[in-house]
Amino acid sequence: MIHHQTPFVFEVMNAPLPKDIYWQNVGLPHQTQQIGYLIAQIFTTGLCLFWTVPVAFVSSFSEVDSLKNMIPSLEEAINNYRWIEPLLAQLNPLLIILLKMMLPYILTKFCEREGHISKTELNASLLTKLALFLASFL
Repeated sequence: MIHHQTPFVFEVMNAPLPKDIYWQNVGLPHQTQQIGYLIAQIFTTGLCLFWTVPVAFVSSFSEVDSLKNMIPSLEEAINNYRWIEPLLAQLNPLLIILLKMMLPYILTKFCEREGHISKTELNASLLTKLALFLASFL
């Protein structure tokens, strides 16, 4: 039961089903939940700000000519083995996809620190973070 700001009004929520309970967060003190929420928000914001670093690094693989300039011995290897150049050209999209696949797992760890009691609340928080994260890069 949560006290409402208007007297004699209550906000009542159904308890989650036993299979939906995230047991690691049951019984956490309220202060621990608040600190976990704050830390998760800080880490999520930091991840949004610094996500461009690994993406820029992976994007540098998209231009094979620039890689040849950075690594002079690579040009000799490409001349000897023609299959290396198409492989390097396909490496960039694959690594970008890999980074985007890792994002939900990273954000899930942040959401677990927020102290949600049910897996449904945890997934809703994850979806919100993912939507905000992807919208911030549009």
